[in-house]
Amino acid sequence: CPRTAAGCAASAAGTWRTAAPCCPAPRGSAEKKRRGTGSFPPAFVNCIAVDPTDANKVVVVFSNYNTYSIFYSTDGGDNWMRCSGNLETSVSGSGTGPSVRWISIMPYQGHMKYFAGTSIGLFSADSLTMHDVSNPGTQWTMEGVNEIGNTIVPYIQIREADNMVAVATHGSGVFTIHYGWNVGVGEIENTA
Repeated sequence: CPRTAAGCAASAAGTWRTAAPCCPAPRGSAEKKRRGTGSFPPAFVNCIAVDPTDANKVVVVFSNYNTYSIFYSTDGGDNWMRCSGNLETSVSGSGTGPSVRWISIMPYQGHMKYFAGTSIGLFSADSLTMHDVSNPGTQWTMEGVNEIGNTIVPYIQIREADNMVAVATHGSGVFTIHYGWNVGVGEIENTA
């Protein structure tokens, strides 16, 4: 296969390749594998977030409506638990719950702070807990109610050096906040 085949793209760091027949993946490259236990939906994976302090802790976001959205692993993907909690209408993911677009993880005051960008705004949680018929799961709290509101949040970026959270919205610009600097959510800055 010529290295310029469709599906192969060169960058300064090397060459990204698909495993398509026209461009076989080189030995040692990523392969399509289902890993671990847990039932993933047949849906669109929009985001994978890795805990910056423990690479075995991984969050996967499925961004479809009527599909369970957030899965969490503490063992590098061998086992997964549902943890969308109150962002879902039901444990199955069916119903009128929002689509989750992005998850970012920020070390904050000795624990992790989780941010979820959704089709109805920005949410945060201090921990991710299992969601099943007997457990309500993660309890997400809306952030920036008066600033961001229920605008679609497709992307969140964390800067650990100063606990800055930057939030991209669909049509309302970019918002930032520095956590732990004695500011409240009411002081979110719109940088647009």
